[in-house]
Amino acid sequence: MLIWFPHLNYRQPPMKTIADIQNSALALGPWKAFAVRFLCLAGLFFLLLELAPPAFYHGANRLNTVLTAHLMHLAGVRPIVHNTRMTLNAFTVNVIGECSAIFLLALLTAFILAYPAAWRQRLAGLITCVPSVMLANVGRIALVFYVGSQHRPLFKPLHLYFGQVLMILVVLAVVQIWLRRVSKAGPTTPLLSFSLRFVLFASPLFLAWLWVSPAYVDLATALVHRSLVRLELLTIPRPAWSNDPAIPITF
Repeated sequence: MLIWFPHLNYRQPPMKTIADIQNSALALGPWKAFAVRFLCLAGLFFLLLELAPPAFYHGANRLNTVLTAHLMHLAGVRPIVHNTRMTLNAFTVNVIGECSAIFLLALLTAFILAYPAAWRQRLAGLITCVPSVMLANVGRIALVFYVGSQHRPLFKPLHLYFGQVLMILVVLAVVQIWLRRVSKAGPTTPLLSFSLRFVLFASPLFLAWLWVSPAYVDLATALVHRSLVRLELLTIPRPAWSNDPAIPITF
């Protein structure tokens, strides 16, 4: 039985056209549109990095290792280089993808491409900002590696604290310089105040993660090892962490 209520409106809402969708996107405002573009590009770049073959990361790590060794040679320090490993005073480090600034450069590239500026200005930003961050990262690796080879207890705090904060400040600095040059291409915001707020809010979270991360890594390793053993995919015992200086430190 069908009951009709005349006071209710059963009319279907009109379908949105492509022009309506475009107008709705424009109505979001320039900053919201920038945020959407940035998130999409960053997600795409991270997906491509996850799908990248190991040879890609090996090449990037090898490049950073060679550049770091050359930079140290200019300062009169000559480390022994083998593939992606460097040794100085019996202190060995291994340069991996996370410390090659690959993911940081992906975020920087997504930011520049998503920012509402002319394509000529975006290209100029990529040409200047990306090499600047890469050079700063090479300097960071050289400095932390050299200090660690001379005073090993200082390696961990320099690597975890100074190095990470330094790279964040470098990225914020090069982005601020680039934004000042293209300020007429789109909306601007006081980046210095944003940087201070970012450091202020991110620092406690970063310090908390440094305190939690050892327990998290141990727990994740134990769970993965137990799962593999139960699935009979792994029969060897779980290796214990060693402080042997001959074992290379992952940079």
